[in-house]
Amino acid sequence: MKKLILSFFLLALSLPVLSEPVSEQRIKQMLPDFEAYVEKARKEWDVPSAAVAVIHQDRILWWKGFGDRGGGISGPPDLNTVFAVGSTTKAFCSTTQAMMVDGGGPDWDARVCDQVEDFQMADPWVTREMRVHDLLAQHPGIAKQALSTMGGLGYSPEEIVRALRWAPPISSFRTKFAYVNALHIVAGQMVAQWAKADSWQDVLAARILKPLGMTRTSWTPEGLDGDSNRAPGHARVKGKIQVLEAGPFPYQFGPAGALNSTLADMSNWVRLQIGRGEFEGKRLVSAENLAYTWTPQTVLNSENFYCLGWILHYWDGHSMLWHNGGVPGHTTFVGFQPDEQLGIVVLSNLGGTQMPDAVGFYFFEQVHGKARMDYSAAFLERHLQGQKAAEEFRRSPAGARPAPAASKLSGRYTCEALGDLVVENQGGQLYLNFTKPGQKAHLIPHDGLSFRLVFEQGWMNKIGWDEGGSVLFTTDTEGVVDGLQVRLGEPGEGAVLPASKN
Repeated sequence: MKKLILSFFLLALSLPVLSEPVSEQRIKQMLPDFEAYVEKARKEWDVPSAAVAVIHQDRILWWKGFGDRGGGISGPPDLNTVFAVGSTTKAFCSTTQAMMVDGGGPDWDARVCDQVEDFQMADPWVTREMRVHDLLAQHPGIAKQALSTMGGLGYSPEEIVRALRWAPPISSFRTKFAYVNALHIVAGQMVAQWAKADSWQDVLAARILKPLGMTRTSWTPEGLDGDSNRAPGHARVKGKIQVLEAGPFPYQFGPAGALNSTLADMSNWVRLQIGRGEFEGKRLVSAENLAYTWTPQTVLNSENFYCLGWILHYWDGHSMLWHNGGVPGHTTFVGFQPDEQLGIVVLSNLGGTQMPDAVGFYFFEQVHGKARMDYSAAFLERHLQGQKAAEEFRRSPAGARPAPAASKLSGRYTCEALGDLVVENQGGQLYLNFTKPGQKAHLIPHDGLSFRLVFEQGWMNKIGWDEGGSVLFTTDTEGVVDGLQVRLGEPGEGAVLPASKN
């Protein structure tokens, strides 16, 4: 059955588009308007700088740097300026999976538990039924962004993967979209194991980066902050845009979002996708298995379907594959249309924006006629509404119950996922100490036994992720505190991880 679906998808990709292919003349005709739109969007989102490239028929047709990079580095970015590209890394992971299948390794339907030692989810059935194609399909049945904040706190990739077995299911497996980074680490482990390599990054470097000439692409904080030709990361912290240093997130998540790259390098990556696995006359991955990474796996809405590291988007008789990336200091958009031999890369150095998404969507719709809306304005309005909703969520409810005495809550708690947690009473104020990574958060009373988790120091605070989640203390039948539940992440996100009091 899967081969029939794949064959149909390959046929669909090979069918002629309804309209005439996009010509170079058409692209050049719209560039003045497009440049103006990029600059408009950059200013609306207060992005210090952006770099944009249009790829057409296997070459960079046009590129431009906008704004000023900041952080002591003046001038706009160029083709070789390094940005963090975040979750656009996920498609690199799925492409290495396609190479693994090409090479006789585990196929798309192989059980993960048969390939990766000690792989375990909370639900034994999901552990047994998780297949290679499920790892990147974003339908794991657990909370969205489950365990992502562990990366920001400094937990290791191994600790994050082990914590999967303690992330409780909140929906049926393969039924709902839930964006989770941790399973990509498992996918990387499997690829490295197949290739007999020390790490997924080694496979990436040998099989993709080197053949594509992506010499300025790296996967460590030092690879970003240590490069003299970089676009320093920026974050909005307490209403002000500040320069920030790269930290543990997203680098602990490797295949999920660790790459730093440039316009020139990412354009070669798009050329490989447009070339259906072939680059400058050399085939790196089969067209069949690369196309499988473009195959819908999970429904997002009527126009978007999550594939494997890509999202397939349909509108007005057209389609494109795209993905964005968002890390504390940078946001990115990569999109392409295989039949049109057309792609775009948008890099920017301010975290928490949808400016690259707006530019990408505007470009593809405008080049095919006319954009359906001002995406920058629409995304910005939604972003501001989300901020207001988050602020409201953090307010204590009317009639909030008082918190118990700090002395009743303080003590040592054991969490299988996070390790030992120590609740400290400092002059009546409670602090939660994550002993493994050595991070501490202030517990702010919210409602009775419920507290907000606020990081007042360290990297999380510096990047504006000070609101780190929530803690709910639990009691036995006699009302004595016997444990707590930690939920790391934005409101409505993150897995609920229990801990028992010692």
